[in-house]
Amino acid sequence: MKAKRIIPHLSFWQIWNMNVGFFGIQYSFGLQQTAVNPIYSFLGAHAEQLPILNLAGPITGLLIQPLIGAISDKTWSPKWGRRKPFFLLGALFCSIALFLFPFSSTIWMAAGLLWILDAANNTAMEPYRAFIGDKLPEDQQTFGFQMQSLFVGAGITLANLSLFVFQKYLAGNSTNGGIPVWVYYSFFLGSFCSIASVAWSVYKTPEIPPTEDELKEIKKSQRKQHVFYSFYRNNHCHQRNAKSSLATGPGVPFPVVCPFCVLAVYHAHAEMVTVRSFRS
Repeated sequence: MKAKRIIPHLSFWQIWNMNVGFFGIQYSFGLQQTAVNPIYSFLGAHAEQLPILNLAGPITGLLIQPLIGAISDKTWSPKWGRRKPFFLLGALFCSIALFLFPFSSTIWMAAGLLWILDAANNTAMEPYRAFIGDKLPEDQQTFGFQMQSLFVGAGITLANLSLFVFQKYLAGNSTNGGIPVWVYYSFFLGSFCSIASVAWSVYKTPEIPPTEDELKEIKKSQRKQHVFYSFYRNNHCHQRNAKSSLATGPGVPFPVVCPFCVLAVYHAHAEMVTVRSFRS
């Protein structure tokens, strides 16, 4: 008979702290949805170019969320946990991309940063959703997801509000012309919110270790499929053989795969630790 994992009930503030990270993730999504096209326009993009420049959103959402979600299901490290390394690393890359975005000097630099930003956002989002289900018993999950929705709405609302306020009170062009000063402030604030809110949730919310039966299932699944490791190896080979250091495949900037290379190392390390824990 399989041992059932005991999930303790959490207090209001524990559930609050667990969901704070959604504020930063959605703040970033809000900036991406509202402010990226104006940046393209400031850099001289034409209206007919905008659809192709915004392909990062649907493509990364389609590919990365299910991939990262499935891999985090089959990962466990006693030191780092299961979900937290994924959304923490996603938030870190997201914060870096947001910080650099206003410094874009060309359309294609901005487009490359958008790919990194959207990939990082999706890397953080999917394991974070699963994290809520991992931490809460069934009778608290509805409230947990309601709290998640609160921070999601607050993040995207304040992202748009910050653009309005900064544009109204901090108007003016940068010293180099092009992108206005208020865009810098908006993205700098988003960069801080992204990493700070997720780091708060990571610090305040420990993960629940899997049972022995769940560890066996994790090990069994790792023997059967190594999708993420294969994904990393394929991109590594593309990088080595590519003529340009900026591409690992047709139309995909190399920086997009950087978060996944780091996560591949974590996944391989977690797998070895899981094996040692299982054997002991």
